[in-house]
Amino acid sequence: MFPVVLHNGSKPWTAPLDIYEMVTPEPPGFLQVYQPHLRYYLVDEARYPNDELGLRQTPLSGVFSIEKASTDRQGLQQAVDRIVAIIQADPNKERIDKIITRWLKRHLQRLGADVNLDQLNSLVKDKGMLAENLENWAHKERQKVLQEAEKSAFESKRNAARKLIALTEINDQLIAEIEELPIEEVEKLRAETQALIPRTPQRLQDNGREVQDSTQAQALIDNLPTEEALIADKGYDSERIREQVEAKGMRPVITRKRNSKKRITV
Repeated sequence: MFPVVLHNGSKPWTAPLDIYEMVTPEPPGFLQVYQPHLRYYLVDEARYPNDELGLRQTPLSGVFSIEKASTDRQGLQQAVDRIVAIIQADPNKERIDKIITRWLKRHLQRLGADVNLDQLNSLVKDKGMLAENLENWAHKERQKVLQEAEKSAFESKRNAARKLIALTEINDQLIAEIEELPIEEVEKLRAETQALIPRTPQRLQDNGREVQDSTQAQALIDNLPTEEALIADKGYDSERIREQVEAKGMRPVITRKRNSKKRITV
C-alpha cells in the first residue's frame, strides 16, 4: 500500500507527514513503542507554480491547472485546452478522457458555472461545445460585474442628490442635471428626504399692527401647513385665533400681552 494525500486547498499543507506525529496528547512512554508509523506521500497543489505545471505533461498537472484557473474564465479555457492536448497524447486517452470529463463536470458544478453540461460526454470530442459554453458563462459574469458597477454608481448619485436636497436650495431640475439623474428620480428623493425631516413649528410675527381683529390673521393661518405647533408673538394674542389654531390641529404657542390674565401653556 502506498498512501497518498492530494491537497488542493488554497493554503499550503502544514500537517506532519507521519501520523505518528499527529497523535495528541502524546501517550506515555511505555505505550509509544506500540504507536504506529505511517508516512504518506503529499501532493500539495498550492506548492506547484503555473510554470512548473506547464512542464509536466500529465493529466494530474492538467487538473491542477484547471483548479488554479477557476477564478479566471479566460485562464480556465486555456487550462481546458491544455488538458485536452495531454489526453490526446496519452496512450490510454479513451479511459483518461472519461475520467477527466466526469471530474470536470463535477468541478464546474461546484463552481456554480451557468453552462449546459448534459451533452458533455468527452472533453476531446466536445471541446468546441465546452469552449462555447465557457465563453457564454464568462460573458454572463462580465455582464453581472457591469450591472453591479452601474447599480453602485447609480446609488452614489442618489446619495449625492439627497445631500443637495437636504443642504441646499437647488431646484430639482438642476440637481438632476448635476447628478445625471432623471427628474422623476430627484422628485422621488426630495419627497423621501422631506419625510425624514422633523416637523418644526410654524412662526408668525407681528407686523406692527393689530392683526387679530382683521381677516388677515385668519387667512394667514388657514393657508399654513399643519404642524405640531404654531408660534406667534403678542400681536396674535386672542382666544379666537387660539381656537382657530387648535381647530387646524396645532398647539398654539402665542405670547400673552401684559394685560392678559391668562398665561401661555408650553
